[in-house]
Amino acid sequence: MRISALRNRGDSAHVWVLIPAVRRGYEADIFMSLRAALTEASPVDVCWSFDPDDLLARRGLAGGKGVGVIVGHWPRATLQKLERVPCAVSDLMHLYEATGGAQALPALWRAYAPDDFEIGRMIARHFIERRLTRFACVNPYAARTNRWAAMRMAGFLAETGEAGSSALRAAAQQPEKLREWLGGLPKPAGVFCVTDKESALAAEACRRTGISVPGQIALAGVNNDPAWVEATSPTLSSVVLPAHEIGQALAKAVLGRLKTGAWPTREPSLIPPRVLLARASTDTLAVTDARVRAAVAFLRARSGIGIDVEDLCRAAGLNRRSLEILFRKHLGQSPYAIIQGARLERAWDLVNGGAIPITEIASQCNLPIDRFGALFRKRFGLRPLALRLSRRSV
Repeated sequence: MRISALRNRGDSAHVWVLIPAVRRGYEADIFMSLRAALTEASPVDVCWSFDPDDLLARRGLAGGKGVGVIVGHWPRATLQKLERVPCAVSDLMHLYEATGGAQALPALWRAYAPDDFEIGRMIARHFIERRLTRFACVNPYAARTNRWAAMRMAGFLAETGEAGSSALRAAAQQPEKLREWLGGLPKPAGVFCVTDKESALAAEACRRTGISVPGQIALAGVNNDPAWVEATSPTLSSVVLPAHEIGQALAKAVLGRLKTGAWPTREPSLIPPRVLLARASTDTLAVTDARVRAAVAFLRARSGIGIDVEDLCRAAGLNRRSLEILFRKHLGQSPYAIIQGARLERAWDLVNGGAIPITEIASQCNLPIDRFGALFRKRFGLRPLALRLSRRSV
């Protein structure tokens, strides 16, 4: 978007971005997406800073001569300095809701955040697709001050309720209580943890009590934080927060305000989650048909690569027609669709690693090079190159 109309009126097209000096991976991803979008919007003048006082002094933003973006979590005292400045903000709605509801957000602000209700629903659907019928939640956070966690639980409970299944809640995070609670769950069960940290703690509790993961308890969390999901044994399935999309939404909002003098009308804007990355902690299938289980185990062991539907037929001891019928009955998809899904999951890991050329990844994963970008975007919500750019260090 060009801001030439503002320049012609003699106005300054300034965007300032306040970012925390120490960033979580999720915040860094928002920043990278935002920076890419604003860089493309030349001749917008962008200033990045860790200090709100410095920005206010240098840009004169209190006089309304620019638009701000606030990324990450900040003390309430810091935010109060900026409440008279038009700002697009990420993930601050919950802070204000805890002290007065969504209407407590400053009138000049527009907020963008993940849709936590949909995050809970996504994990519930993931468990249901694995034919689990018992469900539970781990959420040690107080609802009033951590509305994001409460909304994730609400979405999970809404979806599992529709499946006619029970849901339980872990009231405490203490290791002894968590082990006792997990031991008492009816099994097999899908356990939703509101963050990856809780998922890792639950995996450790299962290990100490001899509970099989994912055989007896399937675990899934949120944030896709490598420090938890990759370092834990087994590796943990997790929802990827829509950081890339939030960065784009922030950029679109501030550029729109610079051009028109007004924010988008809808507020707040909740961005749905991008994808759930399935790892070993949910690599289970609660299906009674041993032939389907054998075919799926064969497929997962190879990530769908170098095999076709005929290979699944041989693994299951079935002809193609019978396999198609059983897969649709028990899994709701065709064998080919599940093979392609496994290949795309593997492609995500390779793209995210950042070393192998995109075209080579498509070839390695048995995916058509000319359609790889479209298939990847359909499943994960963004193209491979966009994912790779968003994962580069700040």
